[in-house]
Amino acid sequence: MRAKPQSATISPPADVPHYARPIWYSCLHWAIGNEEILAAFKADTGLSYSAPRCALDAMIDDATGLGNSVVVAFVPWFNQNIWGAWQDPPAEESSPET
Repeated sequence: MRAKPQSATISPPADVPHYARPIWYSCLHWAIGNEEILAAFKADTGLSYSAPRCALDAMIDDATGLGNSVVVAFVPWFNQNIWGAWQDPPAEESSPET
């Protein structure tokens, strides 16, 4: 009997502060649904993925680990090419009181 593939762990880069993690997850969700970004990912890595069209497609992807292998490759690519290095927002300058 073949073991079921482990699901991929998706987590933001270590330099992303706790308060910004929901932003990272939202950006990742947006990117994986963006055709232009997926085309760039395919051009850079040779991997492609399209969302399952039906429940059977989803079960096949789950059984073969296809979705997980693409996610494992996509997340680092996304971090490097879309997200970039985290930068804290600039400190607000205080205006002199008049």
